[in-house]
Amino acid sequence: MTKEARSKKLTKYEIDKSPEDLEILKKTEFVVDKIVSRYGGEPKAIPLDHIYILKPGSVLTMTDGELASCICKPLGLKVGVQ
Repeated sequence: MTKEARSKKLTKYEIDKSPEDLEILKKTEFVVDKIVSRYGGEPKAIPLDHIYILKPGSVLTMTDGELASCICKPLGLKVGVQ
């Protein structure tokens, strides 16, 4: 994936995903896919490069205090959490 496809704003605050983070993401995707399927939807994977683990306090900084813990860009399938 090219750097341009990633969010520059989120990348600025990103920290590396630990093995534990990757395991949590895998389990979460499995559970969400089951729920989506149960209600007739078609699961859609979010690429790991579009999930950002962010430095503490960065969401507050990026949103000028409007949000505290996560950012979601649904049209770009990007999620940032701290």
